[in-house]
Amino acid sequence: MKLVGLATAFGLCLGLASALTTGLYDQFSDALNPHLGEPLGDSLYWCGKKTDVLTIDSVKLSPDPPHKGQSLLIEGSGRLSEDIVEGSFVDVTVKWGVIVLIRKRYQLCDLAGEIDEKCPVKQGKVTIKKAIDIPKEVPMGIYTVNAVAHLPGDSKPGHQITCLNARVRF
Repeated sequence: MKLVGLATAFGLCLGLASALTTGLYDQFSDALNPHLGEPLGDSLYWCGKKTDVLTIDSVKLSPDPPHKGQSLLIEGSGRLSEDIVEGSFVDVTVKWGVIVLIRKRYQLCDLAGEIDEKCPVKQGKVTIKKAIDIPKEVPMGIYTVNAVAHLPGDSKPGHQITCLNARVRF
């Protein structure tokens, strides 16, 4: 009886491994990431709240989806209800399939210069335009990115700046 149970478990593992290496991977991946948020295009999703500090008016990725060995242009606009001040941060997680590649906190004021801003970023209308080169050596697979930005001392409701998810197949 134990041998039958072991064989069944082994068969299930083989079936799962086979499915993960075929077109069924998307179904399993969707089960692991059931809701990425409200679509903002083919690859980008808003996972924020109505009380977020940033109200996103538009976001455009070009090309969408991104391609290996090409430049990705990110353009966006929105409105800030509060200033982005020193100590504001974004927590970023990057996964390749189910494997976590990066889990890191970045200080937003350290990144502001990359989009031609400086801290504090004043409340009101904001726009960004940023090009990122995607290396051609990126391994094939499905990548998911989660980025959640917060104001410092994010202890009271409404101090989340925004939340974005991305899902890309290379």
